[in-house]
Amino acid sequence: MKINRLALVGLCTVSLLQAGNTISVYGGGIDYTDSIKDTGFFAGAYFQNSSLKNKIELGYERTEISYIDDTLENIEQNDFSIAWDHYVGQNFLFRLGGHYIDSNGVDTDRVYTAFAGAKYYQGYDFDIGLDGYYSDYSDYRRADGTTGLNVMQVEPSIGFGFGNYQSCMGSAYLRTYYTYIQSDRVEGGSVKDSYHSGGLVLQHFKGNWTNEIGGWIGKQVFAVKNKGFTVFNLAEERKGGFALSSSYAFSKSTSLRLQYAYESFEEIVASNDITDASTTTMSLFLNYNF
Repeated sequence: MKINRLALVGLCTVSLLQAGNTISVYGGGIDYTDSIKDTGFFAGAYFQNSSLKNKIELGYERTEISYIDDTLENIEQNDFSIAWDHYVGQNFLFRLGGHYIDSNGVDTDRVYTAFAGAKYYQGYDFDIGLDGYYSDYSDYRRADGTTGLNVMQVEPSIGFGFGNYQSCMGSAYLRTYYTYIQSDRVEGGSVKDSYHSGGLVLQHFKGNWTNEIGGWIGKQVFAVKNKGFTVFNLAEERKGGFALSSSYAFSKSTSLRLQYAYESFEEIVASNDITDASTTTMSLFLNYNF
C-alpha cells in the first residue's frame, strides 16, 4: 500500500525574501471514510534560513496510519525534505530540492523525489511560475510483475495580489494552477499514463490574521504538493478537495495556524470494491521567527 499525504505544511505562498530564520512544529490527525484505512496521525518540524539572495528549507515528518483490519500492519513513515531558493535580480526566483520517504510498507519504502522551479514576480502584485517534479518508486509492484514506477509532474501557476493591507478591507492574494501528472504505463494495470487537475487558492491578510481557502478538481495520482514538501505516495486516485485555514500572529515572532482539509479518492487496488472514499485532516502549526 502507499501512504496518503494531505497538504500538511502550510508554506507561505506569497512573500518576498527577508533575512532571518523560521522554525515551525506541527501535528494533527487523519480520519478515513469508506476506506480500508481507519485513522492516522502526523507530527513534524520545518526550518527556514533566509539571506538577501538565498533561502534554505529543511523538513521532517513522522506519519502513522492504522487499518480497519487489525491483522494488517500499521504504516509507519518518515519524510525528509530539503529545498534551496535563489533570487536573481529583482524579479526572478529559482528553486531546487528533494524529498525522501523511509517507510515500513513494502511498496512505500525508498521513494525519491527531485524538483525544480522558476518564478517571475513583480513585488506582491503579480507572479507566474513553473514547477517540475520527478518521483522514483523503486519498490512499487506493477501489474506485469516487475517493480519500479516513475512519475513526472509539471505545474504552471499564476498569482495576483490586490487590496491594501492597511485598509479596512485588508489585502489578498489569488493563485491559480494546473497540474499535469504522467506515470509509466503498464498494460493491464490500474495506473493510467496521465492525469489532469486545476485549483485556486485565496489568501486574505488583515491585522494579525491570515485566512486562506483553496480547492482543486480533476484527477491526481502520486502527486507532489507544498512545493515538494508533501508527497502523496499511497496508490489512490485523488478526485478533488478543499482546505480552510486561519492563522493569528501573537507577535512579530510567533504565530499559530489551524487548518482543515478534505479530499475524495478511489483506492487503486485490483480486487477492492471500495469507491468514493475520503479523508479529513485537522492540523495545528506553531511558527517562530528569529
